[in-house]
Amino acid sequence: MNEREPEMTNKEIAIKTIEQLPPDATWEDIQERISFVAGARRGL
Repeated sequence: MNEREPEMTNKEIAIKTIEQLPPDATWEDIQERISFVAGARRGL
């Protein structure tokens, strides 16, 4: 039997994405990264 891990929620993905940014990331850095990730996920 092959059980798949449940997909991450959008909120979980956003939090993980922000956590991967450097400590001195600006609000603009956060916005750009979130927009990029959201666009990439829409394309999947």
